[in-house]
Amino acid sequence: ARELDKELRALLKEKDDAVRGQDFEKAGSLRDREMELKAQIAAIQAGSKEGEAAEKESGEGSGPVVTEADIANIVAQWTGIPIEK
Repeated sequence: ARELDKELRALLKEKDDAVRGQDFEKAGSLRDREMELKAQIAAIQAGSKEGEAAEKESGEGSGPVVTEADIANIVAQWTGIPIEK
């Protein structure tokens, strides 16, 4: 991700130079590449966050267990519709 970030910064500088030089076609293609790099960086960051979340979930005793009955009771409280007939 750091390499992509460095490449993104260099690309932004090059795009700014192209806009100043009024080379809008080049600036447009650099903008497209910028969007690709940002998407790749976001995907890498999201993947690392998902991995961390999976590690936390896999740990024993990681938190409270929510059952179907718990959810039904909460929905009943929110909606005012009783869960039992």
